[in-house]
Amino acid sequence: LEEVAEECRSINDSINVTVLPMDLTDLASLPSKVEEALSLFDGRIDVLVNNGGVTTRSMARNSSFDVDMHVMNVDFLAYAQLTKSILPSWEKSQEGTPMIINTSSVAGKIGAPMRTAYCAAKFA
Repeated sequence: LEEVAEECRSINDSINVTVLPMDLTDLASLPSKVEEALSLFDGRIDVLVNNGGVTTRSMARNSSFDVDMHVMNVDFLAYAQLTKSILPSWEKSQEGTPMIINTSSVAGKIGAPMRTAYCAAKFA
């Protein structure tokens, strides 16, 4: 990610490009990450890109419910938490049109063998 940020800066050195690491499995920490991002960008974020994802390879009967929860937390609930956390700042702002980009997968539309939790999360 730092390489991508550096490339963005090389294209336009007047923009603030910052990589903000976060743990998408720690749903409770995500609102504070949004606050941190808002503070880095003077209270304004124009685009939220939800791009986290994990998968598993096993038959549904062979994987534990904890694995299912982990996949759902990262692939769906983290997206929801980040989106809900940023919405109040967007509702206050009168500038621009904010955008949410959610990375998904065709697996959300058509199932894939041994990817039960992943397909469910991407369909959600």
